[in-house]
Amino acid sequence: MLDVAKYFRNPANVVELAAGERLFSQGDVGETMYAVLEGTLDIIIDDTVVDQASAGRLVGEMAIIESAPRSATVVAVTPCQLAPVDRRHFLFLVHETPTFAVDVMREMAERLRHAHGDITQFG
Repeated sequence: MLDVAKYFRNPANVVELAAGERLFSQGDVGETMYAVLEGTLDIIIDDTVVDQASAGRLVGEMAIIESAPRSATVVAVTPCQLAPVDRRHFLFLVHETPTFAVDVMREMAERLRHAHGDITQFG
């Protein structure tokens, strides 16, 4: 199981969400990804929950990788604490801790594999 929280033991700032609170919406401009430190979030595409992210996972990582609108809406299922990571911080982490880049790629691969399973199940 992926655990990116290990890179954020003492984050400089923390975003806190109450259950039901929206982190961002599909179509928003995104310049920040978030490491989930505590709680669970729904990942929603076109009003359908396609995945959940809990402690140790990332959300919004595509905003760091590509300059495109958010591909999903993310809403807290439970109270959450998140460590925000902007592009500058991301590049610093990749430079100083190359395994971080591998973990981000694993997160994206896991989401893709999960989505592929959903597509083949219904296809």
